[in-house]
Amino acid sequence: MDSGGLRNLDDAKLFQRILKREDGLDTRVTQSATGTWYFVYLQGVKHLENANGLIEELMDSKARPYIIGVPWIYKWEQR
Repeated sequence: MDSGGLRNLDDAKLFQRILKREDGLDTRVTQSATGTWYFVYLQGVKHLENANGLIEELMDSKARPYIIGVPWIYKWEQR
């Protein structure tokens, strides 16, 4: 689940540190396939319901004031 998309790596890493500092969230940074975005994500999940639950938890967390917009699910493969 993505919590932010940023245009440069330094901003993505800063956002990552803010989420860790404010709410202890462990995140990773990944680059889009086109190389134009860096996504800060919390974790991969296997079930869509779990991802939706994580979004709700994130929006209720101490990190909420630092999140611009609404977190989203970056990629979901229907099986």
